[in-house]
Amino acid sequence: MGRALSGWSEVAAGSVAGVANQIVCHPFDTVRTRVQADPSLRKQSLNMKTLMRVETSVAGFYKGILPPLLAQGVYKSVLFSVNAFTHRRLADRGVSKSTATVAACGATSGAVNSFVVTPVELLRNQLMMQGVGGPRRYYSAVDVLRHCWAVSGRRPTFVVMRFYAALPVTLARDSLGMANYFSGFFHMTQALQQTRGRHQLRTWELMLAGSCAGVLFWCVALPLDCIKSRIQVSAPP
Repeated sequence: MGRALSGWSEVAAGSVAGVANQIVCHPFDTVRTRVQADPSLRKQSLNMKTLMRVETSVAGFYKGILPPLLAQGVYKSVLFSVNAFTHRRLADRGVSKSTATVAACGATSGAVNSFVVTPVELLRNQLMMQGVGGPRRYYSAVDVLRHCWAVSGRRPTFVVMRFYAALPVTLARDSLGMANYFSGFFHMTQALQQTRGRHQLRTWELMLAGSCAGVLFWCVALPLDCIKSRIQVSAPP
């Protein structure tokens, strides 16, 4: 029972952290997605003054935030539960925990989570790109879904194919990225514990380990994320 409660506590904490992260990082995601999808924007100065002239208000930086914000609980539930499950399976087989096993478990959880992330990020990216290089077509995720349903001839199979067009790239991004993230966090915390001579790390030390792990994630994920963004915004879903 204790293990289950601990697992759910991790999911709950991760979900809250994910929501906070989404609120803070979404404006930067908007800029990143637009630059990835439209190379011509790289020639422009991406300072806040220029972007504010384009969007006219801060709200413009939060286009498409609702789908990933609502999906944070699902993201974290899948990610952490699959990660914990694979760790338990390896432990049951007598495999000791190491950087390699942590990376393998992270890759597995990232791969499974990509099936949840891919359609949500398509909705987000389509909404982020509204008003860039053309008239605004969608005002909500529901508008994107309706359009996709209509152009797919109201056939569910075609809708699924459209929403998962970028799945292979997302799968590669998240499996490799999460392998880097979890193994980096594990290695960093191990190093800090040995350096400090204590098992319990302070909050700032955990934040440092998490920040380094995040950098490692994006070192691998960014090129693949660029490809994914172009696939998802190259044409209406």
